Amino acid sequence: MEQAERPGNASPRWRSSLRTAALTFLWSLLLLAIIDYGAVGVESRIVLALSVHGLLITSLVLFGIPLHARLVAAVAAGLFLTVGGLVSLQSSVPASTRDPVIALLQSFTGRDAPITLSMTPSDDWLGLLSVSLPFGFFLNGLLLIDTDERALKALRGLAIGGGLIALVSLIQFIVLPGTLGFAEKRYYLDSLTGFFVNRNTAATFFGLILLLLVVKVWRGVVHLGLRRIKASLAGRAVLAREQRAAMRMLLLETVLLIICFTALMMTLSRGGILATFAALAFLVVRLFRSEPHQPEKTMVATDAVRRVRLRTLIIGAVVLAVPILALSGRLLSRFAIGGVNDSRFCLLPGILKTVEDGLPLGSGLSSFALAYAPNGDPACGTERVLLMAHNVYLEGLTAFGLAFVPLLFVFFAALIIIFRKGVRTRLRYRFAGQLGLAALLLVTLHSLVDFSVQIPGFAISFAIVLAPLATLCLRPSAGR
Repeated sequence: MEQAERPGNASPRWRSSLRTAALTFLWSLLLLAIIDYGAVGVESRIVLALSVHGLLITSLVLFGIPLHARLVAAVAAGLFLTVGGLVSLQSSVPASTRDPVIALLQSFTGRDAPITLSMTPSDDWLGLLSVSLPFGFFLNGLLLIDTDERALKALRGLAIGGGLIALVSLIQFIVLPGTLGFAEKRYYLDSLTGFFVNRNTAATFFGLILLLLVVKVWRGVVHLGLRRIKASLAGRAVLAREQRAAMRMLLLETVLLIICFTALMMTLSRGGILATFAALAFLVVRLFRSEPHQPEKTMVATDAVRRVRLRTLIIGAVVLAVPILALSGRLLSRFAIGGVNDSRFCLLPGILKTVEDGLPLGSGLSSFALAYAPNGDPACGTERVLLMAHNVYLEGLTAFGLAFVPLLFVFFAALIIIFRKGVRTRLRYRFAGQLGLAALLLVTLHSLVDFSVQIPGFAISFAIVLAPLATLCLRPSAGR
């Protein structure tokens, strides 16, 4: 059956080996994007783009698009092609010389030739290269992670790998606080930033991994049972080989969860921590409302099940309270010092004026710094140049104008439909839809005050998490 659905001439054994090699290469690219400071360098983005899109073409030829993923792959490709079309349009269509900003640019350049709609047409193509990265990783994930088993393995690998990155980041921050990855740390010396330069990006990344680990621990507890776990830890029960392996994995994931939570708190990112807590609260409520993995007609939430859930919630709250109490002092201190008098609020009027100046056609994908410059308030500080808005949605409006609204709507609508479908139809794997909605909530909220998704390393991480979740949500259930 699988051969009939996947075009290609390779034998099943060779196909499996090729898929394993392709997935290994994809994970290697993901790791490179993270440890190379979020792939903010031009060289990193070029290497990643060439590699991931070359892999995508190869995967299309060898494996094709799974039936369940064809519509979502078409939507993702359509979104990227639309963005590319907008960049091409803005880079070629002349702008009105009546615009005072355009007139100012002409006076600086000394050219009478018409300036395009985009203020930075050459930079926009490099910006488009960055935008292509999460789309490339997401599409590769859809093609290569095409079964429930592969999706579960991918989520487990992402959770454990992300937890290990949190462990390495935590050790480096404690032992070598003046270093960032393999170089000297120059910014946010009081905060853990992992391999990222900005603590807010690190907080969004660790928050995303934390959600993954919470689901993994939850599923481990449900699978083994709280009573069996307590008896095993007390030495009163002998577990079968499979159960012992599940127990070891559960202990590892619990330790990594605590480490990741600690790393999140030590970023001192107010927006990242609050957005993670909101997403975590949403996820925990949805998980506790979910019934055990039984057919829909026979699902009955007994008093025993409710007691197990309540105990699990209390134990989890106690475990997480330790790092909260230990680290909350530094975070509360930052809240007290910054409060609501954050520089973002001082910058906001200038950003809104920049959006207004660019409407309705936008100023260009990479033009925010240049478009914002005339609107910046010196009272907000002149020691740094604002390269990106601390609001993804306002920067999107600056870049593409009103065309950004339908792009954003399609993106959110597609993901919400996918995850809600998973919750409704994949009873055994409904956690995938719940986790997807929680991850989307985390990124949506933090994007209101920061620019994490504009850092390629995090955007790639988010995209590669969405791929196996989409597979679990979209695949037909057994027997259908």
